[in-house]
Amino acid sequence: MISSPVLCVDTTALYLIMLSDLKQTVRNPVAWKSVRIDRVCRSTLAAESLALLAAADHVLFIRENMMKLLGSKVPISIECYIDSKGLIELIEKTKDPTEKRLIVTMA
Repeated sequence: MISSPVLCVDTTALYLIMLSDLKQTVRNPVAWKSVRIDRVCRSTLAAESLALLAAADHVLFIRENMMKLLGSKVPISIECYIDSKGLIELIEKTKDPTEKRLIVTMA
């Protein structure tokens, strides 16, 4: 039997959530997290995707709580910044992932 080596990336998810005014002249860190990813990832793209999903989940939780405190009439927009070209292509649907589990996670 011929087997190919499987690349397993042992990585850390790191994100920073900032609160800013509309002009983005004043920014304040609200939360940050640096943790080892629970799942074994076969690629850096999978690891970065899971980190982005964790950050999005956290920032949505913060936004919902702020809207309860400030009232739902106050608009709170969310912007995510990433530095992974592969992940940007995956989000913009210009590239399909090769890892089948990643397709389900990003759906």
